[in-house]
Amino acid sequence: MKPAYLVTHRGQWRYLPPIQAVNDGVVERCMLGTDDAAAFAYAAAGNAKLEAWRQHRKHVKSMGADSNIGLLVENYLASDVFKALAPLTRQGYTLALAHWQDNGTIGGRRLDKIKVSGLDTMTCQKVYDMMARVSVSNANGCLAVWRLLFSYAIRNGFCQYNPFKAVKKQTTKPRRVTWEREHVRAFLNVAYSNWKTRSIGLIIHMAYELAQRSTDMRLIKWSDYDSVKGVLVVVQSKRGSRVELPVSKGLQQMLEQQAKDFDWQAYIAPSLKRDGKQGLMPYNLHSFNKAATALMEQSDLPEHLTVRDLRRTAVTEMIEEGVPLPSISAMTGHASLTSLTPYVRHTLRGAMNAQAMRNYPEYLMEEPS
Repeated sequence: MKPAYLVTHRGQWRYLPPIQAVNDGVVERCMLGTDDAAAFAYAAAGNAKLEAWRQHRKHVKSMGADSNIGLLVENYLASDVFKALAPLTRQGYTLALAHWQDNGTIGGRRLDKIKVSGLDTMTCQKVYDMMARVSVSNANGCLAVWRLLFSYAIRNGFCQYNPFKAVKKQTTKPRRVTWEREHVRAFLNVAYSNWKTRSIGLIIHMAYELAQRSTDMRLIKWSDYDSVKGVLVVVQSKRGSRVELPVSKGLQQMLEQQAKDFDWQAYIAPSLKRDGKQGLMPYNLHSFNKAATALMEQSDLPEHLTVRDLRRTAVTEMIEEGVPLPSISAMTGHASLTSLTPYVRHTLRGAMNAQAMRNYPEYLMEEPS
């Protein structure tokens, strides 16, 4: 069946979608030649974009001067802007928007019931301050998402200004906690002692050794690992950076052992839950954190340590050993070297390494007799 908007002109196919969609940059009008299959495929792909565009316009049309914030959030979550974000980013934004919608009550009114046009900075400041009393870092993260939401609203003509832009946020001291290497060994000894928890151990092992986020290590597949070269390829979920990472002999041996039990399915470190398609599911964030926390308790690790500290630990170790920042970013995937500055700690070990690399003499003046 011929796709809509596909017509013939002088023996050649032409794709002529609605001019408004063309003006909006959704699709283009073009000549497609004489190849029927190619023309049909191009038109079908273009029509799929048109359908998504139409669905978005339905949400846009439903927004008016008296629309409430709940409808604005619904509109944003259905937008192409939101859908273009990385899956992990979409999840975080959705949680941030829902958290303040559900808990941001001002004067007995929920935040999502307030009109977009009626929200002012004073009200936004009250919501932020209320949330900051529970967790400043969480409130700052949510504030950033709500600022993005109203920037989207301005671009689409739903409001004239961003009431969250002038909200004064509180500052938090950057977290400096790092694991000791003995902490990592203690955890791995417990995790690797039971094949049922070996996957958790591998996730922690890879996150620490390769300076990656454990959230990404959960989803690593066998197809990402070259066992001959001992190289693991990671496409990071946060910004899409692709890094190629050398794997130590010790980790290679653990991966070989893991492959004997689990290379029949896709994931290197899967959970034991079936996916319904003759495979195993990866750990979700909740089940992974729960299992990792239990293993940390069994390992008698200090309570202040978290799994998220592992990446910082690896980067800090490299910095203290004098590894050049460009080499570190080749592992971590940071696009800018300035992004590594929060990992820098002022320690005696770092100062001693700096002096050694400086080649400073033991005696600047004459050596005493």
